[in-house]
Formats: sequence, C-alpha cells, structure tokens
Amino acid sequence: MAARVAPARVQAAHQSLHHFVAKAEWLDEETLDALRQLVLPAIERRGAIRAEIVDDTGFPKKGTHSVGVA
Repeated sequence: MAARVAPARVQAAHQSLHHFVAKAEWLDEETLDALRQLVLPAIERRGAIRAEIVDDTGFPKKGTHSVGVA
C-alpha cells in the first residue's frame, strides 16, 4: 500500500501507515461496521452469500525457528 500511496518515498510512507495503524485508537465495532458497509455490497454484487469460510491460515509448524513452534 505504501508503494501505491507514495511510490517515490515507500519507506517513509510505510512507516507513516504503520504508525497510523499501530497508534490509532480503534473502536472495534465501529470499524467493523464501516468495513461491512463498504465490503458487503461489493461481494453481494456477484450474488447472494451462500457460505462463510473461516480460515485461520493454520499449517503445521516445522523446525525450531518458525513462529509458533512449541
């Protein structure tokens, strides 16, 4: 996203975006409601939602250096 917003200064834009996301006081429900209002109409233009898939992007961890290896 930083490269798209400011192609001539990607690192600075990345830092600014990171700071914005990390330090902003988000109200979860209000943020999710706003996101739903933007996303659902775009999804529903392709037809009714028939299924909801929850993917925790989990996969077996291997080795000793992978994040989450116990």
